[in-house]
Amino acid sequence: MGFIGIDYGLKRVGISTSILIDDLKDKIYIAKPLCTISPQEVINFIDNYSSNKKLEAIIIGVPCLQASPFSFRNHVLSFIEKLKVIYQKKLEIIEVSERCTSKLARIALVDAGYSKKTRQTKSNVDMISAAIILQSYLDDLK
Repeated sequence: MGFIGIDYGLKRVGISTSILIDDLKDKIYIAKPLCTISPQEVINFIDNYSSNKKLEAIIIGVPCLQASPFSFRNHVLSFIEKLKVIYQKKLEIIEVSERCTSKLARIALVDAGYSKKTRQTKSNVDMISAAIILQSYLDDLK
């Protein structure tokens, strides 16, 4: 069983996956950045990915703030509803708060010693953000 994490954006979607590192006593998972895709590719990606790996759930970050009725949060919630309709009997769709994930992703890239150019590439930040979202969920499983 595995999980994928999603950092949804209108231009790019960061994707991460879980890796099972200890299956002896307790299942211990870690999140790993996987890729960045366009929003239009998400459903096809999930279908292809789940045909090769057994998925238990999709973990998706939801912005906390709702500044206006047309806020980005509403786009994410709309996307989540679409996922729930498509995968309602196959996968659990789990929402987690994505407070400051982009900032944390940039810090992680700095701490890992990546070049400024790599740190400023938005697709890298989106992948790391997806991994942070997924890892926050995985940490709560323990």
